[in-house]
Amino acid sequence: MNDGLRPQRQALMEGSAQAFTDRLPEVEQLTRQFYDDAVVFFSAAEQHGSDLYDDFFELAHVLETSMVVVLVVAVLTIILVLWG
Repeated sequence: MNDGLRPQRQALMEGSAQAFTDRLPEVEQLTRQFYDDAVVFFSAAEQHGSDLYDDFFELAHVLETSMVVVLVVAVLTIILVLWG
């Protein structure tokens, strides 16, 4: 904002079209840099979200398997006690 838009706004307020257009290459470069940084950020966020999603379902699968094992052990324990 300070490097790009404010100086251009100031040039417009002063009525200097030349000062405004002189700053266009710098503003365009800042815009490209912002866009590139945003793309990198969103790509990293998407990858991190995908990793979290995968980790969650891996943990859910482990917990589901653990519950099945606990239920089987409980049923076997009940059968063993009843036949005791």
